Amino acid sequence: MFEKKLSKRESTALLLSIESQLFMGASLPVALKNLAKIEKKEKRKSILQRIIHFIYSKNMPPEEALFLTKVINGVEKQILEKTQSTRAGIEEIVKLRDMSKGFEKTMFKIFTFPILALPIGLMIDFFIQPQFYEMYISLIKQVIVLKNIDLSKDIQLMWYLMDRMLLVKIGVTYTLGVIGMLYMYYHYATKKPEVLYRVIPLKSYDDIPLILFLLKSLKDSGLSVAQSLKILSTEKDFSIGLRKMYSKMSYAIEANRPLYEALEKLHFPTEIMIWIQTAEMSGTLWDKMDKIIDFVNKRNKQKLSFVEAILQAPMTILGYVIVIYFIIGLFFSIFVLQRIAMSLG
Repeated sequence: MFEKKLSKRESTALLLSIESQLFMGASLPVALKNLAKIEKKEKRKSILQRIIHFIYSKNMPPEEALFLTKVINGVEKQILEKTQSTRAGIEEIVKLRDMSKGFEKTMFKIFTFPILALPIGLMIDFFIQPQFYEMYISLIKQVIVLKNIDLSKDIQLMWYLMDRMLLVKIGVTYTLGVIGMLYMYYHYATKKPEVLYRVIPLKSYDDIPLILFLLKSLKDSGLSVAQSLKILSTEKDFSIGLRKMYSKMSYAIEANRPLYEALEKLHFPTEIMIWIQTAEMSGTLWDKMDKIIDFVNKRNKQKLSFVEAILQAPMTILGYVIVIYFIIGLFFSIFVLQRIAMSLG
């Protein structure tokens, strides 16, 4: 077991660097040595040196060396092992990694600001509140005693300046609520994705291209669909939920169920299941799989773009409204203080 391990982003960058060297006509030994020579980061340089050592000192296949240094996972190793060339295999792996997380990225982009808006407003008032509170309460008491003026409406408008602990309670409750919702999403996304697909169909559009691409890549490497699903169901880089899902699909395929039925039971989009069913019944599924994946990818991007176009502006406006509400309240309190002072004059 090696001490140093690249993150997924770092390993993808390394694979892209190797692919670019191979594309320019360099052999694999030259490509690796060139990258090791120019690499400035010690961790990546060390990984490259290990790969070179495994391949050329221990006569290890490139896919085995990349797997042992944790640059690729077990499924990616299978893909690289069965492709016609190292460059083609790396290209497949990079394409595979680029296919995931579109749904999460879009939701993050849409909802981050409005979710953070309330804590931002509460924090602004939390730090400013002490400067207003004592003076504000003192003047209110004087107005009530000397002038008998009702200021209850003004007090209600600035509830967040009257009780500092109330700000803390609201902030804590809100934060726990957001954490709870994120935990529930994470729980179902990693352990029961098929439940999430039923509640949020858009998530299933995001995941199905990746699943089809994995099956196509492994089938192209000479494995049957059942064998591919067994490999996927044991890959530790995948979440528990995905492994269970692949296992369920494997049982369905072994029971001679068509692929579209195995996918349909996991609540993937009906329109995509119809395309797969049509191609499967005509016997052209795997010949047309690349086009199906491309179409599903475009469909997914289209749906995500539509959701972003519908929600981005309202959510941004909502965020600004929440922050401005608290900021305006601070300025309004100054005017109220002036009014109170004038009423005492």
